[in-house]
Amino acid sequence: MAHDLDSLYSLVQSGQFLAAYREVERLAMDPDLDPVLRAKVFIVGVRSAAALREVYAAAKLAEKAVEAAELGTDWEDIGNARLHSGIIYREIGDTVQALRFFHIFFDHLDRYPTLQSKKGHAYYNLALTHQQRREYPEALESYRLAAEHFEIEGLHSAMLSSLQNSAWVLLLQSQPTEAEPLLARAAFLTAQLEIAEYQASQLMVEALYALRRGDPDRAMALCEEVFQNGREGVGANHLAAAAWIMSEVSLGGGRLHEAGIFADLAVRHALQAKEPQLMNLASDVKQRVTLRKNGLRT
Repeated sequence: MAHDLDSLYSLVQSGQFLAAYREVERLAMDPDLDPVLRAKVFIVGVRSAAALREVYAAAKLAEKAVEAAELGTDWEDIGNARLHSGIIYREIGDTVQALRFFHIFFDHLDRYPTLQSKKGHAYYNLALTHQQRREYPEALESYRLAAEHFEIEGLHSAMLSSLQNSAWVLLLQSQPTEAEPLLARAAFLTAQLEIAEYQASQLMVEALYALRRGDPDRAMALCEEVFQNGREGVGANHLAAAAWIMSEVSLGGGRLHEAGIFADLAVRHALQAKEPQLMNLASDVKQRVTLRKNGLRT
């Protein structure tokens, strides 16, 4: 069985998530599977299913991982199962369960010292959960703690994500002045790292900053850069954010037909990205565009 587990870890480390997921399914059916190893298998299953974006399958495996781990005495497994459960429940939009698992993870952090290096990752996902719930002060505090831990660990790209998200949260609250120092630090790191994905994210934060500062033309121009054909690093989340901002700009300018097109595009890309907050933002602007159009018809 130890050999099977080593092979499973190897599949995940090499990015063969589908093969790992199928192997987890096979091993989980074994009635003679050592209870001590069962939790480890399920944890790998969670990671594999999540990487394949099969979030509901990952949530079911997370439940099994927690159940199996808490029957044993391996606190590293227990901590891992709780952390992965929190992340997966956040991704499927069950923020109540997500918060429960994150808080349990932090409450017993002293029992699994080998997971101390995951504190930044845990704080980052806790921040995302609060952000989804629009609990913005809590999100900002968790992002701050995440950034601190990432900086200590030398995880510069993760630190950049925390800074960009912190600025985004402040801008969602129409606080551009407060976002400026975070945006400046993020811009500096973005230029240093030269990673396409983070460059696209920086464009989005700067576009929202421009919108909040009353410069819709710049906001529109930055979003248009994201939609350039073949631009590297652009994912569905960037496209959803760009379309949402473009819809807000168009709606603010009274261009309702254009705003409706961008709102539909934002909804489509948000669904593809499977990001609950982007879905909420896209749905909200679409509803406001529809109300404005209906108001003109009456």
